Amino acid sequence: MKFLYPQFLWALGVLAIPLLIHLFNFRRYTTVYFSNTRFLQNVIKQSKAINRLKQLLIMTARMLAFAMLVLAFTNPYLPATNDAETQSGWASVYVDNSPSMLSGNGQNSALNIARTKAVDIIKALPENYKVQVLTNDFSGKQQRFYSKGEAIALIDEIEVSYAGRKATDIVDRISEAQKNVSAEGLDLFWISDFQKSGFENIPNWPQGWTRSVLPLTPTVGFGNVSIDSAWFEQPVLQPNFDQELFVLLQNSGSQNAQKLPISISLDGQLQGTKEVEVPANGKAQTSFVLRPAQAKAYSGEVKIENQDPKFDNSFFFAYNVDQPFKILLTGDKSRIEKFKRLFQDSIYNLTYMPTDAIDYAQVSAFDVFIIDAPSSLPSGLIQAIEAQLKSGKNLVIFPSGEDATATNNMLSNLRLPALGNKQGASTVLDINWNDPHYKGVFSSQPNNPSLPKSTENYSYPSTVGYPLLKLANGSPLITRIPVGQGSVLLATANLENTNLISQAIFVPTMLNAALYSRSLSELYTLSGKPNGPSYESETKEDIPLSIKTEDNAIIPRQRVRNGKVEIYDIPVSLKPALYNLEQEEKKVGYLALNTNPEESQWSFLEENTIRDIFGLQSSDVLEASAGSIDYSIKQRYQGTPLWKWFLAAALFFLFVEIILIKLWK
Repeated sequence: MKFLYPQFLWALGVLAIPLLIHLFNFRRYTTVYFSNTRFLQNVIKQSKAINRLKQLLIMTARMLAFAMLVLAFTNPYLPATNDAETQSGWASVYVDNSPSMLSGNGQNSALNIARTKAVDIIKALPENYKVQVLTNDFSGKQQRFYSKGEAIALIDEIEVSYAGRKATDIVDRISEAQKNVSAEGLDLFWISDFQKSGFENIPNWPQGWTRSVLPLTPTVGFGNVSIDSAWFEQPVLQPNFDQELFVLLQNSGSQNAQKLPISISLDGQLQGTKEVEVPANGKAQTSFVLRPAQAKAYSGEVKIENQDPKFDNSFFFAYNVDQPFKILLTGDKSRIEKFKRLFQDSIYNLTYMPTDAIDYAQVSAFDVFIIDAPSSLPSGLIQAIEAQLKSGKNLVIFPSGEDATATNNMLSNLRLPALGNKQGASTVLDINWNDPHYKGVFSSQPNNPSLPKSTENYSYPSTVGYPLLKLANGSPLITRIPVGQGSVLLATANLENTNLISQAIFVPTMLNAALYSRSLSELYTLSGKPNGPSYESETKEDIPLSIKTEDNAIIPRQRVRNGKVEIYDIPVSLKPALYNLEQEEKKVGYLALNTNPEESQWSFLEENTIRDIFGLQSSDVLEASAGSIDYSIKQRYQGTPLWKWFLAAALFFLFVEIILIKLWK
């Protein structure tokens, strides 16, 4: 036992006062005369012995009461196993500020409690400690160690972060900060609700770390129904066409969600409502039909009504309804009318240009290129089309029946095998119904379909690409070859040498070449993910895109890829919502930002599991009750305080003295 204020021990001298009172009894005696004391002799002897014992007990109780009171003022304590002076002077306080910590109302939310308890922890640390304050923000200033006062100021700045962090990432981040200061040891304090989704992988704890946790049980104790994802199955969205949006909901609770109201809005206008049932610990799918009236950018919201927790009740999405597909036809002009009839729908816009009249600078304006029986292809055109293939556009080639040199020049530039020798008449034996190029075309595989024939074709290896129509002679009649982000549909026969153009399979083959020339942009972006959406830039590429918020404009990190501007590393401080994306104060689209679905999985670790993961004893699990943290941490660094026990002992001995005086007659 040690004393925090040993100078008070001099007060033990007051113990001489009751001793002196006992030794020098200044009571005045009164003489009483008896005629005969023979009968009182035994009584006097017994009374003196009992009275002496009583006085000794009273004196002892009085002296012990004084002694305990003096010792209480010296603030006695049992020294800690590791004295604070020999401990590492570095501590890291991790505060989980993920959306799940918003459970609760106002000051009773888990995040507010976490902030308060983090301050209590820092205040209880020894004065010479340096403290790192870490949240899911992973900001640069959180990689430094601060004095206690500076660390407390950082706690006050903590707001919710929508960046999903795994436990392994957090440990790695703290370890990097420790290495920066060359600290041999570190005291880690982890404040969180301990969602299971964050502990899929158990961290490897560095040597020299002492670990403590403060679990904060969510005030919303039941399950959570949230929107997991949303998507269109159509490859392209066109005005005045019904578009079906599919929505997947997940229930992380142990009870079925029945008659759950869900609504959808488009550009702020309610489009429909439904009631859905989501099984316990399961998923359910529903859909809404949208019919956009014009070609433009649309923003939407799918919303679950009256469901706690509320941070994930809304799911935002954005998409573009496109202008008609622009198709460039070049080569043999004898079949222009046939191609015009094929692409007569209003969603297609077919343009014919001779190969020697094409403006290469305008090639990027087209979505798909059809080269029919070319006699020659300028190298400039080949290079221009190759660049468009890299950005996701498609090319269809029908070779000349007389000479495949021009086609082979194109294939050579794309680093593809050339067409070989001519082969005789053959019939298609196999149609690859399951190829993605035919996705959604056939509800079921047709029985005894009419199969195309060719009177003459060029040989080509069937191992290159994905044959769509395969001839009996082993060569494909049409094969799909991925190039860059786009595809090349290569025919091995001139259209004059096959009846393909009159077959039913020819229509979806050609139409889908146009439909799949535009990739459907991502409907939404998840907070905390490294990659964001891409947008067409209508102005100079060196003018950055900005995210328009209520208060200001944020310029995120961005790069140009395949002719599009891609934003990435979106600030984690942005809450899930719909934002205008602008360039030169002109809106170019929307940013639909949503909470990571893992944050909605309302399942949390139990205390026993937390102790196993962190390798803790029961004493390392802090409690959020008032005064508990201060007592636990001070006990760890300063030892066990005993002053309360000595004060209680002083009161006890004082009570004993009163009992002896009052009741012992």
